Amino acid sequence: MAGFPIEPAGAEGIVPVETAPEEELPYFDKDRSQLFSRLHGTRYMLAYAYRLAQGAGKIISPEYLQPLIRRTYDRNNPLRSEERRLLKGLAGNRGLWLTKQMGLAGEECGTTDSWDTATHGERKEMLVRFRQQDPAAALELLRKDWKSEPANQCNELLECLRINICKADGPFIQGVLESDRSSIVKETARKLLCMIPDSALVMRCCELLRGHIRHNMLTGWSYDEIEYPRR
Repeated sequence: MAGFPIEPAGAEGIVPVETAPEEELPYFDKDRSQLFSRLHGTRYMLAYAYRLAQGAGKIISPEYLQPLIRRTYDRNNPLRSEERRLLKGLAGNRGLWLTKQMGLAGEECGTTDSWDTATHGERKEMLVRFRQQDPAAALELLRKDWKSEPANQCNELLECLRINICKADGPFIQGVLESDRSSIVKETARKLLCMIPDSALVMRCCELLRGHIRHNMLTGWSYDEIEYPRR
């Protein structure tokens, strides 16, 4: 305004920002980087695109990273842990720098990573994350305090074994089926065992059905009545 002198603001309260580091990898072209940004509003396609881009030896241009980073810290995003892990390899050095400038890096560090002190919700999130990265480690975590959890919480944790379920999970799940007193937990264990092709339960079912199922080109599939043994 005319007649009023304009003076620069003082330096008090100004927080110095470190220079963004140089990148070691080249960027994706503009169209490819924009594609990740356009998938920002989808639930599964973004994580799928991240997985396809792994190993390409390129990273996303920094001008498209901010909404992608913020999404990986959104508590309403059920895939935030997986997306954060995948984006880490596609964001480059400047992506990590930008995360710190956005004040989100501290939130990641503050996430409870100790199974012993984690809440039930945090334990579920840890199991899901570990089942995606290291299924055996997740199984060992679940073994650790299995008997100390209430039945409904045990059932929710057991459900996490659906992710990357394999033969190595069989003995633990079989033990749950045979020894747990909760009918809900036992039913979940039974369903999980049915997902393992060579589990004891599946092999037993195959033995019972062998010779009792047949296929005819005209009439299709047919089966004999099977008398189940009583215990």
